[in-house]
Amino acid sequence: MDSHPKDGAGGEISEAFSKALDDMRALGQRINESKASIEHVWFRNLLLGIIDCALKDHHNAKIGIRKFVPLAAWATRNLLELRIVTTYVLKSATNANQFKSELIIDVKEFYESVSKSTVAGHKKVVAMMREAAEQEQGPMRDAFMKMADMEAAKEPQTEIADGEADACRYLLMSEFGIRDTQQPKMHGALAREVQQHEDFGPLNKIFSKLTHRTAFSIATSTVQGSLDEVIPFLSNVADNELLSIFAMINDYVRDYGLEPPK
Repeated sequence: MDSHPKDGAGGEISEAFSKALDDMRALGQRINESKASIEHVWFRNLLLGIIDCALKDHHNAKIGIRKFVPLAAWATRNLLELRIVTTYVLKSATNANQFKSELIIDVKEFYESVSKSTVAGHKKVVAMMREAAEQEQGPMRDAFMKMADMEAAKEPQTEIADGEADACRYLLMSEFGIRDTQQPKMHGALAREVQQHEDFGPLNKIFSKLTHRTAFSIATSTVQGSLDEVIPFLSNVADNELLSIFAMINDYVRDYGLEPPK
């Protein structure tokens, strides 16, 4: 049976939203096919990336609403964050350029974390090998301990990750004049800068309680249907966030094209 009837107010709303989805996909296609000057390619790609992520997150939210509420909450929180990012980058040239630099900061932090995780994992492997050796006796114990010593003597393989992180640090200083210890702004901080923190805070808290393995989410997981009442709320928020993102980008591209704010 069709869950979206084509008659009555519900059907009209469903058809209108389907059209909005099609329009958003078409907008993304137009942006993708449009040419931008070399200095503005990053901004075109940013808008395209926001649209692509928003459509995917909305799709995941609808899957979660049907099958798994925490997935719906995670995807809807992504849409909330995308709405904040969209508002932030379209507000001013300063904001757009700040967000541009945060891509490099994110990449730097990613490779730094890969390197640290590799080092920590190497130590853990050595510790596990030595623990296993202690469970053995005689020649077998000596053989396992020797293997552990040989592994400990090896340096963790972090050259690639360290090289990428170093390249990002250089780029941050040379291109943006940003110290390499600067961290990306959290979405809460972005929301405050665009005066949307009163809206962002409660919604983010709701989605976090449902997404992360908090006491609340663990408790509700054992009671079938315990989160049914929140499903319409998640569905409505996901739809509204997507429409807000589409409206902001569509209006901006119509008025200013693919050049970043001035």
